[in-house]
Amino acid sequence: MKIYFLGATITWLFCTQGISAQRQDANQLFLEAKYTEAATLIQQQIKKARKQNQPTTTLDAALQRARMGENMALHADTVVYSDTIMIDRAQLFSALKLPKDAGTLLPASQLLPEYATHLGNSAYINGWGDVAYFSMADSSGLHNLYRSLKINNKWTSPQLLPGLQTADKDRDFPFMSTDGTTLYFAEQGTTSLGGFDLFITRYDFDTHTFLKPEQLRIPYNSPYNDLLYIKDKDGRIQLVTDRNQPADKLQILILTKNK
Repeated sequence: MKIYFLGATITWLFCTQGISAQRQDANQLFLEAKYTEAATLIQQQIKKARKQNQPTTTLDAALQRARMGENMALHADTVVYSDTIMIDRAQLFSALKLPKDAGTLLPASQLLPEYATHLGNSAYINGWGDVAYFSMADSSGLHNLYRSLKINNKWTSPQLLPGLQTADKDRDFPFMSTDGTTLYFAEQGTTSLGGFDLFITRYDFDTHTFLKPEQLRIPYNSPYNDLLYIKDKDGRIQLVTDRNQPADKLQILILTKNK
């Protein structure tokens, strides 16, 4: 099962059948990152639905995400954009430019073809070429993050990353920093602003587990699918996202964080 290729369009906010003009407006405002305006319209819809004794579960979830966007916008990082590269989805791995010591990104199916039907989209191999990170589906179909070691020129059986097992989220697109402890990845779940959001975690050598992941700030996350966060030693960031793109396209944003 491939994760984001099947669901690149943001459709979580409202169902597409019987949708009112006001709900469409709220959805569009949300996609434009106008979270306060979207929340106001959603609140009006909730009030109207309650008067008509209609369920508000979907609207309540939409309001929660709009409020999440409001809060994240208040704590946004300031960045400088230096370039934007539009690519076909199929060109993702060839388009990314990583320094040699930063490792390699490739389709997960190329790393472990014997597990291809269970793997996620992306695998990362460290600069030494002896550790790989990737996602793989469990029996329920949810994707967790795994690791494999290269021993005697062969990859070992996948090992679940300690401390990161989840039963209600999909995770994919791992990237390990050159420090060997800082891991970035994409996650889709109830705490995501968009489809997939970017998260960070660090390995704790005392407990031999990864710490609780933290959601990256705006502008690294958005109402769309934000898939890869690649930061080099000089602070240059490559951000892979499908913001405002057709279903078969992605963009790579090149940016640096303001100090």
